[in-house]
Amino acid sequence: MTSKYLAITTATCLVLFNAVTQASAEEMIRNVGILGNSGEQGDTLVRLNPTPATGLGIVYDPDGGIWDRAGEGRLNRYAVDGRRLGSWKLPAFHKSHLPDGIVLLKDRLLIKQGRSLCTLRVQASPNEETVSLPTEATLISTRSHDGWVAASNDREVFLVNERGEKKPIINLASAPSAIEIGPDGEIYVQMRVESGRESRIVRINKQNLLDETRTWESPGEKLQWLNNFWFGNSWHGTLRRFSQDFQPAPGVVLGGNSGAFIGYVPGNYEIARGHGLASLTEDLFAISGEYGMIHLIKWDAASQRFEITRRIGAVPSCSALALDSQGRIWHHSGIWHWDDSPDAPLLHGVPQYDVSGHFAMMVTNDDELLALSQKTTGDGFLYSGKLDNPVDRYSMNDLLPQSCAATLVQWKGKPTILCVNATGHGRLILAGRGARGDRSPAGEVNLQSTEPLKQITTLSVTGNNSLVSAVDGSIVHFRETDQGWKEHARWNQWGQDDTARFGKEIYAALSENRLWVSDFENHRVLCFDLSHENPILLGRFGSDAKSGDSFFLLNGPRAIAAQGTRAVVYDSGNQRLVRLELQDKDQDKDHH
Repeated sequence: MTSKYLAITTATCLVLFNAVTQASAEEMIRNVGILGNSGEQGDTLVRLNPTPATGLGIVYDPDGGIWDRAGEGRLNRYAVDGRRLGSWKLPAFHKSHLPDGIVLLKDRLLIKQGRSLCTLRVQASPNEETVSLPTEATLISTRSHDGWVAASNDREVFLVNERGEKKPIINLASAPSAIEIGPDGEIYVQMRVESGRESRIVRINKQNLLDETRTWESPGEKLQWLNNFWFGNSWHGTLRRFSQDFQPAPGVVLGGNSGAFIGYVPGNYEIARGHGLASLTEDLFAISGEYGMIHLIKWDAASQRFEITRRIGAVPSCSALALDSQGRIWHHSGIWHWDDSPDAPLLHGVPQYDVSGHFAMMVTNDDELLALSQKTTGDGFLYSGKLDNPVDRYSMNDLLPQSCAATLVQWKGKPTILCVNATGHGRLILAGRGARGDRSPAGEVNLQSTEPLKQITTLSVTGNNSLVSAVDGSIVHFRETDQGWKEHARWNQWGQDDTARFGKEIYAALSENRLWVSDFENHRVLCFDLSHENPILLGRFGSDAKSGDSFFLLNGPRAIAAQGTRAVVYDSGNQRLVRLELQDKDQDKDHH
């Protein structure tokens, strides 16, 4: 950004930039690929209810469909290649801490939510509703036996069929934490021992008595018998496999990035505390994630471990993105590479933040990520590191303002994170990284504007420590002064026609004097050159005010990150990330 442009007076900036011009059609923005949505576009696009809900577990039906909950109140069926085949409404239920479940029972799915049971035909038509059953349950098994599913309702253990009929088994002294039908058709329950924290597996024998002559150590949560092995899940995307008599076979077969391990093992946090497995072929399985994201995992007999091969799902929420010079993209809790396919799993994961937390991201000149997250409880975290390795996470306690937008500035000669709330009030925090880095407050800040700020969505910093922000449907520039940052310019229009104006909600990213703007209401992304006296429109992607789910359209773009001629944008209505490149028309013609 030139000093001439920054010298525009505040009075001049209160009027719209009618002088903004469009480039002479020498450049355009092209979609070069989709990330994060295994259905990619059109009718097969995957959509989840943005309100998160844990995975139910997983069912692979005889016709090759994979079933799991898709956010609150939805059940999705997928093809093995990641396409969405159908979606059904689930009934409302009273939420609890109880693990929900799904199991194939003849030609029907038996679904447990809270204490409620319902069924749905595997061959259900698109508008077919579930059938509620009169029986309540707190747990159900992952498999059936002779048309019956093992279940419990608090201390009561029983069998239940597709009509909700019950066969009593036993009343236990305390409620189990897991239940499963084992290899011999007998029921196994996971019980807490008297010390309170440790769990043991106990079998109910064929006389419907609890056989406590022998108990076994639990392999983990969501106890499951599958393909002649016991499986159990735990934190960090860890999956364990045990033999029929609960001996490690060989033990950890996926993940293992936990406090008991010294070193780094890749952990995928979308399958933290997995909610169940399904066997697709002899060596290919599907695993249900904590929030309904499915991953396919392939068994490697030589290493005796699983490898994640495909992510089936979408991007139901995304409040910020980061993009480095190598094309690595940071989303939520891991990394995608620029050339990844729509079904690629995230890499180098870190523990997830609260899914309702706010997030801001920035990449330094030497390609280091700085990202902020905040739980609804107020606890904040700083993530930092290069994107070719797992990043580190550090506690920020209560330093972050609610609904923060942030960028990295120089404050009194030190790199400092400037983070503000929706109205421009916030603080400066020293950006020291590492376990002993200085992350102490460096002062309060109040962005000084010519009119009240209602909703700042993004902040970027220029080479001379000025700020470029997306706020209330306008691009607002703040110049650094002795008292902080003061509004210097504001614009939201270029040209004279109605399409040459931003909508009420925009997001922006600045890179090499190019300002990328995602225009939520008008379903488009625009790129401006800020190196001249007046910003110049270089190109646009999307159709003005027309939404769609094809490869060439957007539906409500929000968070955006940019690096040179590349940008990645969160296409919120289509629950996907879209990779964009700015290039001249001759280059695009050659490509096609």
